Amino acid sequence: MNNYNEKIRYFVHNEIEKTYHVTHTKTNPENKTITIDIIVEKYQENLDQIIIAKLKKYDLQDSKVVVYQTLKAKDNKSEIENLQKQLVDIKK
Repeated sequence: MNNYNEKIRYFVHNEIEKTYHVTHTKTNPENKTITIDIIVEKYQENLDQIIIAKLKKYDLQDSKVVVYQTLKAKDNKSEIENLQKQLVDIKK
């Protein structure tokens, strides 16, 4: 497994997707950058460091990691109901 992109796919699948919901991954083999978009329940300030610590196991320790965290919407029901009420009021 000497292809950089293959290593990244394997790394993301085995180390990140088992714990987090990954929505997008982008790799740049030329400058060894990995960009990962993750949906999380709660923002984790040190998530990038957690991920970086696992790179060596996949011979990716020279890579730069950029992590974007998006908070998962928990309960939109009240907000949706409020918007529906506003739409009904607008139609009147």
